Amino acid sequence: MDGDLARVVYKESRLGRWLDLVGDQFVHIAVFAGIGFGLARSNPATPALALGISAVLGVIISFVVVVCSMERKGGRKSSSLKKLIDATTNRDFSLLILLLAIAGRLDLFLWMAGIGMHLFWMIALRLQWRGAGSAQAISEKSA
Repeated sequence: MDGDLARVVYKESRLGRWLDLVGDQFVHIAVFAGIGFGLARSNPATPALALGISAVLGVIISFVVVVCSMERKGGRKSSSLKKLIDATTNRDFSLLILLLAIAGRLDLFLWMAGIGMHLFWMIALRLQWRGAGSAQAISEKSA
């Protein structure tokens, strides 16, 4: 909420942006690990623990890919990558978790997270490379 408030009142800072980004990743890790461990304890025969760990690893890799994109100096950032990040970095998944928990199907969320996080970072990395290639082509044309 504090990041949203800072954006509304135009009081954003570099430190605040980092705190918001890192804090979100801790929340994602805790949610994925908690659901994975909880479902694995209640039904050890399911792949819940592996899916939870997969989702946590996906969060960490995604964080590295996004940070590398943010820290890129001298090159244009991919607008496609920015659109992907903006479209996927919202808090709407909490409603999905609630609905799936009520339905007793949190395992479906773990499947989506365990696979989806890896799809996200692979697509983001591809867009980042494509953005770097087009920025290089533009700089070569202007030289």
